[in-house]
Amino acid sequence: MAEPERIEMTFPPDPSFLRLARLATADAASRAGFDFEEIDDTRIAISELTALASSVAAGPITLVFTVHGGDLVVEGCCPATGPIVLGELSATIVDVLTDDYALSTEDGLVRFRASKRSKSPPRP
Repeated sequence: MAEPERIEMTFPPDPSFLRLARLATADAASRAGFDFEEIDDTRIAISELTALASSVAAGPITLVFTVHGGDLVVEGCCPATGPIVLGELSATIVDVLTDDYALSTEDGLVRFRASKRSKSPPRP
């Protein structure tokens, strides 16, 4: 089996840069072999988590995408001005659109992790 692909990007916490997170997420999901609906679902979920992180960010946001076969894991991190609050609507969106996610604020850092497995067979 091929080695996991790891892509890392860092951008300012300005909401105008969230487009980069959405584009990078769509690209990583495509590399994992996701179909159009899976790509869009993943893009929406990561956009939601990144927007929440940017709302309390005190510095750059880093996203790390790991693609391995039909699996995609996205981890985000940034220094924070306070705890991140996941509202009911955001929690529902992320819960429905990912297979698993976690969100925390510890030691002045916001961290999130979301994973999704493609329902389509992996590409060779």
